[in-house]
Amino acid sequence: MAVAIILAGGSGRRFGQSIPKQFTPLAGRPLLDYPLQVFADHPEIDELVVAYPDGFREEVEAIAGKYAKLKPVKYVQGGSSRAASTRAALGVLEGGARKKLLFHDAVRPFVDSDIIRRCILALDSYDATDVVVEAADTIVELEPESGILKRIPNRTLLRRGQTPQGFWSDILAAAYEVYSDDDLSRFTDDCGVLLSVNPRARIAAIEGSDTNLKITRMVDLFLAEQLLYLGQAHGIALDRPPLTDPTAIVVGDTSGLGLIVKQRLERKGWRIFGASRSMGVDVRNQAAVEKHFSDVVAQSGKIDMVANFAGVLHVGRLNDADATVIDEVVSTNLLGSINVARSAFPHLQQTKGQLVLCSSSSYFRGRRDTAAYSASKAAVVNLTQALADEWRDDGIAVGCIVPRRADTPMRQKAFPNEDPGLRMRPELVADAMEEMLATRHPGQIKHVY
Repeated sequence: MAVAIILAGGSGRRFGQSIPKQFTPLAGRPLLDYPLQVFADHPEIDELVVAYPDGFREEVEAIAGKYAKLKPVKYVQGGSSRAASTRAALGVLEGGARKKLLFHDAVRPFVDSDIIRRCILALDSYDATDVVVEAADTIVELEPESGILKRIPNRTLLRRGQTPQGFWSDILAAAYEVYSDDDLSRFTDDCGVLLSVNPRARIAAIEGSDTNLKITRMVDLFLAEQLLYLGQAHGIALDRPPLTDPTAIVVGDTSGLGLIVKQRLERKGWRIFGASRSMGVDVRNQAAVEKHFSDVVAQSGKIDMVANFAGVLHVGRLNDADATVIDEVVSTNLLGSINVARSAFPHLQQTKGQLVLCSSSSYFRGRRDTAAYSASKAAVVNLTQALADEWRDDGIAVGCIVPRRADTPMRQKAFPNEDPGLRMRPELVADAMEEMLATRHPGQIKHVY
C-alpha cells in the first residue's frame, strides 16, 4: 500500500502574502490543488493525507474533498515546522500493515507521475528515496558565525533535493521516536531525520525534474506560470480505449503542415479525412464544419482525432490593413479553431479522442507586421489550455503544436526574401504530432524547433 502525504501545513511567511502560499492561485487553481490531482490520479497511490495549517482546515477540505471519490483522504493539523507536520501525519497512519509513504511539498505543483512511480518502485529495494536534480550552480559553504566563504564542495557530487521523499512507514516512524518536537526543528527534510538516526540507511537518489520547482517566492510563481504557458507542465496522461482502425480529420490538409501530418499518419495506418476550403469546408462557417464532421462519422463510424492546421497569414502594418484582411486573419486562425473544436467535441467525447490545434512561435511575442496573426495565435494557445481543463473529465486530450518558422508555402509566400536556411523542416511537426498522440497529456503546448 502506498500513501501520499501532502505537507500543506506551512505559513509561507517568505512569500509575503496574508494567506499561506499553498492557497495562492496559479492559473486559477490553488497551488495545493495541482499535486493533489496528480497523486489522486496515480494508480499506485491508495490513500491521501493532507497536513493543513492551523485555522485552514475548511479551506483544505474544500480543495482536497473533490478527490475523495478517487482515493480516501485524511486530514491532520500540521505543526510549526515541516518535521512537526510529518510527525502529525505519521500519527494518523499509526498501526496496520507496513506502508510505503511519499511525502510531498504542497507548493511543488508540477510533480511528475513518472517520478512518483519510480519512488514507489525503488522502495522495494531501499529504506527510503529522495528526488534530486543536478546542481547547475557552484555551491559554497560559509563559516557559521562570520559568514565568510569556508569551502567549495565538489559540484559533481552535489544534488538539489526535491520531493516526494519516500519511506517505509515503520522505518521513518522509528526515526521520529528518537527526537522531541524541539529537536526536530533543526531538520529541513525527512531524509535528514532518518540519516541522523541511521547513517547507514540506504536512500535511493531518484532523478527529478527542473519543472518540479518549489514555490517559495513571488518569482517562483512567475516561473510556474510561464511553465504552464509554455506547456512544459501538464497533467496526468489520459487513458483511452485501444485504437482499432484509427480515424482522424485533418483540417487544412491540402498543403503545408496539414499535408505533411496527413501523409505521415496515413503511413502509420491512420484513416485520414481531409477538410479544406476546396472541399467546401471553410472553418469560419460553423455549420459547414459541423456538417462535414457528421458526414465523416456517417462514412467511418467514428472520429478518434481532429487536427486543425487551417491558417491565414497576412504581412503588413496593422493600421494600413484593410478591415476585411484583419477579419480574415482573426476569423480563420481563432474563430476557425473554436468552430473546429465545437464541431469535434461530441464525436471525440464518444471515442475519448484527441484534439490538436496549431499555433505559432509568434504567440509569446507579437512580431511587427503580423500583429493580428500573432494575437490570434496567442489566443489559440489560451483556447487549448481552457479546453484541456473543460474537456478533461470527458476523456478528451486537447493539445497544441507550436512550430517555429516552418518551410511551408504560406511562409514562402508571406516572406519571399527570407533565407530558407532559417526555416524549420515541416517534417518535425509530424514527429511532434506522433509524440502527442502517444502521450495524451491534456493541455500540452508542444514547441517544435
